[in-house]
Amino acid sequence: MLKFSKKKAFSDSIILDSETYHILLKYLDLYTKEIQNQVIYQNFFNDLDDYIFNYKELEKEYNHSQKVIDNLEEECEKLEQNNNNLIDFIKYILEMLKDFYKRILLSKDEVNKNKTINILKECYEKDLYNSYDLIDISKDTDKEIEVNDFIKRETLEKEYDYFD
Repeated sequence: MLKFSKKKAFSDSIILDSETYHILLKYLDLYTKEIQNQVIYQNFFNDLDDYIFNYKELEKEYNHSQKVIDNLEEECEKLEQNNNNLIDFIKYILEMLKDFYKRILLSKDEVNKNKTINILKECYEKDLYNSYDLIDISKDTDKEIEVNDFIKRETLEKEYDYFD
């Protein structure tokens, strides 16, 4: 071991025995590796910290997106319910109109009968009424033959279009 006194001044050189020299070299090598590891650990810690921050941000965005999706799904359900209610209401009105059209076709007013037939044809073409509805409406009226002929023509046209 080295012994120093308070009165001695150090010179530019120190004499060490071989064992102490090798111990110091091992210590310096270990110290250098530890400093390098410290830099690696610090870089790893910084990268991990960035990753954690990014993950938390993504998690916040995901949670927000989930809330938005849940709200949109709820709105979609409400819209579907409103749509179903509207469709049911329209079907109800169309059923009521069938009786109204039948009464017109049973009346003596030829102008209104012709208008009603044209309306029924449009309803059929727009798939608001099917052929059974038109047959039911026109049954036992003087326009029954005209409606049946129209249905036959339309059916043939649809079949012809189907094969084209």
